[in-house]
Amino acid sequence: MFTREELAGKTVKALKKMCVKKLGIPGMTKKNKGIIIQAILDKDGPAPVKTIKEEVKVVEEVVKVVEEVVKPISELNFFAKSQLTKPNARTGNKFTTTIYMACGATDGNFTVVGKTITESLESFGDILNADLKSTPLVNGDSVSRDYVLKEGDTVEFLKPAGSKG
Repeated sequence: MFTREELAGKTVKALKKMCVKKLGIPGMTKKNKGIIIQAILDKDGPAPVKTIKEEVKVVEEVVKVVEEVVKPISELNFFAKSQLTKPNARTGNKFTTTIYMACGATDGNFTVVGKTITESLESFGDILNADLKSTPLVNGDSVSRDYVLKEGDTVEFLKPAGSKG
């Protein structure tokens, strides 16, 4: 069984050879590529139709594979400080969760709860004019770049000595 795309990728010579040697389709030696392709598709006939039982079996096998790969979440903990910012918005869009972040003279509240320092810096570093070499301080204490930000945290990025901006 061939698809039109598979056949279109073959040369006319290869298609003619296929007609004569493999499929037994006569009279194709002087035909153009489009006619030869259609003759091969007609000879193949329509794709076989699977029964519902066969389709269900395929779906069940896929579900088994997915269940083996994807494990269910058994526990989820998170911290958030949300503020009603859009009371007239649709449900789910009315609240915004933010953390105060600063670098030099630039500061602001950003949606970074649950993100690491590195992720936050990658997302908002340009806005804060914070260098990737900046030292992160959370609530006044130096932290590693894999520290996960929590509700109530305040983040400050200290620029290396001698950096401008």
